[in-house]
Amino acid sequence: MQVHEDVIQLGGEDDGGAGELLTQRIVAGSKTVLTTPAELLDVDERADIDAGVGRVLTLIDPEGDPVANLRITDVFETTWGAPDPRLVAGEGFADDIQHFREVVGELLAAELEADSYELTGDTVLVVEAFEVVELAD
Repeated sequence: MQVHEDVIQLGGEDDGGAGELLTQRIVAGSKTVLTTPAELLDVDERADIDAGVGRVLTLIDPEGDPVANLRITDVFETTWGAPDPRLVAGEGFADDIQHFREVVGELLAAELEADSYELTGDTVLVVEAFEVVELAD
């Protein structure tokens, strides 16, 4: 499998296994979006995301091994309080917004709190939809 210049790793140290779970959900095809609170992105990061449709990035697991190549197919913005249905479905919750909020909200809240922000209904989320184009052997 080709490893691309753009690499992404989900989760982090002491994430309680969240990174591994998210990686497994991508491989299984139940997670088809990457979600980042806009407040955590600097101007350059946001510009890279906005220009990213068509870009291919390599997903690595928590040990740093390549797992899959993902092609960005769409980039859009939504709010936590009124999430776009594409976000809810792309996170693997079909149209169950309540379950989406319970599971994803915990992860987003922790990510924001680490940088002294709070998850509110007005929190803007930047969403990158993707397709898996290659899995590691």
